[in-house]
Amino acid sequence: MIMRLKGLVMLPLMTSYLGPVSFGVWSQVLVVVATITPLIVMGTDSAAMRYLPGRPEAEQKAMYTGLTLFLIVSSAIAALMILATGPSISGIFFGEDPQFQSLMPLAALNIIISITLNSTNNWLLINNRIFTRSLFTIIQVIANLSAILTSILFKIDIYHIILMTILADALVLLTLITTVAATENIPKPDFSAIRPMLKIGITIFPAGYAVLGLNMMDRFFLLKFRSMEEIGIYSLIYGIGSMIVPMLAQPFWTMYPAQSSKLYNQNQHVEGQRLFNQSAGIVFALLMPTVVGSAIVAQSLIAIIAPAEFASGAQLLPIIVAGYAIDLLASYFAVSLGLVYRQYWTTISLICACLINLVLNLLLIPGYGATGAAIATLIAFAAHFLICFSLSSLWRVYTTSLKFVLKVLAASLLMGALIYPLQLEIRTHEFSPLIKLAISATAGVLVYISLLMISGVLSPRLIARSASQLFRRD
Repeated sequence: MIMRLKGLVMLPLMTSYLGPVSFGVWSQVLVVVATITPLIVMGTDSAAMRYLPGRPEAEQKAMYTGLTLFLIVSSAIAALMILATGPSISGIFFGEDPQFQSLMPLAALNIIISITLNSTNNWLLINNRIFTRSLFTIIQVIANLSAILTSILFKIDIYHIILMTILADALVLLTLITTVAATENIPKPDFSAIRPMLKIGITIFPAGYAVLGLNMMDRFFLLKFRSMEEIGIYSLIYGIGSMIVPMLAQPFWTMYPAQSSKLYNQNQHVEGQRLFNQSAGIVFALLMPTVVGSAIVAQSLIAIIAPAEFASGAQLLPIIVAGYAIDLLASYFAVSLGLVYRQYWTTISLICACLINLVLNLLLIPGYGATGAAIATLIAFAAHFLICFSLSSLWRVYTTSLKFVLKVLAASLLMGALIYPLQLEIRTHEFSPLIKLAISATAGVLVYISLLMISGVLSPRLIARSASQLFRRD
C-alpha cells in the first residue's frame, strides 16, 4: 500500500517534469529491469517463502544467506552480460536510436540493487521482522521522492534522474544491510537449499513470466509500431489503473488465500463459502462501479495527475481499470483451484492469456496504437478469468450468486447513466479538475450506495457483520 501511495505522489511530479517522451523512456528502463530480473531469480524468492518457514531459525538464516549471496553473484554476472550486449538489448527495448544505449549500465546496476534489496526485505519477512521491513519501505519511499524532487529542483535530464533514484535505493540498501549486520548474527551461508528452492521456483516461474507478458508485452509492440511518446502516455494510464484497483481491493483480498486454505483444510466448507461470498462479493461490489466511474471521471483525473500532453490517454483508463478488475477477480477462482490441488491450471490459463495477448497485440497495435494495446490486455485478462472460473465451477469448490452479480452490475450501470449527465453539466463550468472529480465521485458513491440498498444488496447490519467476520484473525 505504501509503495502504491508513493506512485500516486510520484506520477504527477514525473509527468509534469518529463513529458510523454522522457516518461516513456523512464518506463522502458523499468520494463528492462522487470523483464530480466525473473530470469535471474527463477522464482526462488517465492520458493523461499514456502521452503524455509518452520525450520529452525539458525538454519533459516544460514540457508537464506546462501540464497542471497547466490542471487547477488547471479545478478552481477547478468549485469556484465547486459553491458556486453548493451546495443542489442537497447535495440529491443528502445529501438535503433543509439542515444538510449547509455541507459543499459543503469539498468544493469538497478537489477543488482533491486535483487539484493528484495532479498534482504524477504529475509526480514521470513524472520518476522515486520516492523523493520515496514520502516525501511517507508525510508525507501522517502529516499526515492527526495531523489525525484532534487532532480526536478536542479533540472537534470532523464539519465541522471534514473541514476539518482538508483543511488537512493543503493543508500537504503546499504543502511538496511548495516542495520541487519549490527543487530543479527550473520551465519555462514548454507548453499544446500538453493537446489530444492530452484526446483520449486521453476514451477512458479512460467506463471510469473506469463503475468509479466500480460502486463508489459504491449510496450514492445508500441515501440515497434508507434512511438516513445505513445508509450509514455500508455504507461501513465497503466500505472494509474494498477494503483486504483489494488488500493480498493487489497484490504479485502489480502487475508483471503490463507483464511480460505485454513477453512478448506479443516473441512469447514460452509464457512469457506461464506468467506468467499464476503471477500469476493465486497471486492466485486467495489470494482464494478469503479470501472464505470473511471469512464466518467477519466478526463478530470488525468488533468489532476498529468499535463495536457497526456490528456489523450483518458479514453484508455476504463479499459485498463476493467482489465485489472477482471484479473483480480480471477485470483479468487485461482485460489479455489489451488484448494483442490489443480493450481497448474492457473499457470496454463495465464500462458493461454499471454498467447492471446500476443496475437491481439500483433493485430491491433499497428492500426490502433495504445487503444489496441489496452483492448488486447483486457481480452486476455477476460480469457484468464473465464478459464479459472469455468474450471473452479467444474470442481464445485465455491459457488457464485448470479443474482448478486446481476444486481451489482445493474446498480453500477445505472449509477453511470445517472451521473454522466451531471458530468456533462460540470464540464460547462470553469471548475478545477479536482472540484469536478470530487463532485462526480461524491455523487456517484451516494447514488450507488442508494441503489444497492434499494436492491437489497446492502444494509447497515450486513456491512457490520461482514466486516467483523472478514477481518477476524483467529
